[in-house]
Amino acid sequence: MPVIDPFPYVFLITAVSLEAIFLSIFVLISQSRQTKLDDVREEVILQFELRTQEQNEKMLEMLEKLSHKSGIKSVKKDLKLSSLKKHKSAREMTKEIEAEIEA
Repeated sequence: MPVIDPFPYVFLITAVSLEAIFLSIFVLISQSRQTKLDDVREEVILQFELRTQEQNEKMLEMLEKLSHKSGIKSVKKDLKLSSLKKHKSAREMTKEIEAEIEA
């Protein structure tokens, strides 16, 4: 009976090594795709949160103007409102972080 692959099993070892190489390539490609999808998803979430923050800031301004026109004086003394107005907007903070990353 002829032996196809004698004892050191060179052919079998080569086949298994090639299979491992191809499987690792496929795994790396799928991880790369998943990373790109995650990056896009994070960017969409960030943009949504920035727009929500801008809308909240605009509503706060409008509410403050309405309360001043109505003559409500408790708004002027509200410490939380004044601290919210002092904070930077989300867009400004994002620009600062991007500038720091680039530097």
